[in-house]
Amino acid sequence: MALLEGWGLKTAHAETTDGLGPALERLGGAADLVIADYRLADDVTGDDVIDEVARRQATPLAAIIVTGDTGPQRLRSLHGQAWPVLHKPVDPDELAKVTAALLAPAAPR
Repeated sequence: MALLEGWGLKTAHAETTDGLGPALERLGGAADLVIADYRLADDVTGDDVIDEVARRQATPLAAIIVTGDTGPQRLRSLHGQAWPVLHKPVDPDELAKVTAALLAPAAPR
C-alpha cells in the first residue's frame, strides 16, 4: 500500500470480503481499482473479491489479479480473464505501468 500511496493513490485494505464495506467507505464509497491476490483464505479468489466490489458500487471498476500460481491450466484460465494478471514477485515498474494504463482517462472519440 505504501508504494501505491507514494504514487498519490488513496488506498484501503480488506482482509476478507466482509471487510470490503468498511474499506469502500474509507474510499468514499467506491474504488477505481482493485488489486487482489488470486488465492485468498476460505477458498475465496481474487475474482470473487473483484465481483463483490463491482456489485457494491455503481461506478466502473478496473482490476488487477496478482498470483504466484505457476500451473499451466490455472495460468491459461487467469490470462483469459478481463483484467491483467501480474506474477509474484510483482515488479513495481510493471505495476506502475499497468495501474497507469487502467486509471488513465479514456481517449476522446
